[in-house]
Amino acid sequence: MLLRALSRPALINRHARRACLWGTAMEIIKSLILGAILSVTIALVIGTQGTSGGALAIHLVHIADAKLYWSWPVFFSGSGLAFGLLLLQR
Repeated sequence: MLLRALSRPALINRHARRACLWGTAMEIIKSLILGAILSVTIALVIGTQGTSGGALAIHLVHIADAKLYWSWPVFFSGSGLAFGLLLLQR
């Protein structure tokens, strides 16, 4: 009886931790998608003007037959901001 009572909170706690980790993983995936969208839109606007954007380090990427402007600093900062906003909305 005592053993059953002691193991029950641990079981609930284990499921809560698993749900928390799953939620954090989904928020990371969502923030990466939002960071990619932000990076493509900003790089497209600035890159078509013919500039690299200075610290934004925008460059032209060739993927198969398509050309795409991309910026890693904007991607990482946008992903970080999106992840922070998603954590605040919990």
